[in-house]
Amino acid sequence: AALEAQCQDKDDTACFDKCCLPCERGMDCDNPANNTLRGVVIDDGWWRESEFSKDIYKCESAVSCKGGLCTEGHKGVTCRVCASGFYYSAIGSRCLKCGSFRAHPIAIVSGICLLLLIVGSLYVFKQRRPELFAK
Repeated sequence: AALEAQCQDKDDTACFDKCCLPCERGMDCDNPANNTLRGVVIDDGWWRESEFSKDIYKCESAVSCKGGLCTEGHKGVTCRVCASGFYYSAIGSRCLKCGSFRAHPIAIVSGICLLLLIVGSLYVFKQRRPELFAK
């Protein structure tokens, strides 16, 4: 209760587990008693270097940062780098484990349509210019 009362004071400076942080973007400040540097809840899509850091940064991809930490396969500042054994997938805007192939449904449909277009074009070309296909 004392910490909660202390955290109502907006002029307190940031410190590890005794003073309050001003509520900023990326912080979940529903419970003022948790607004200490150590206890503050970081929203998904936001990153901070450690529980000792008061600086919070927005991640480029919300799926790469969860609760202030990098998700599996991501590392570095704002989780922008793929960890060893992972590769970046532009379709999902995230790092995927090497060896895991996840074809996006749009890519599959596009590939099938392209294949049908090529086969159809060859058929029409053969119908209009049969002499090119004669032996």
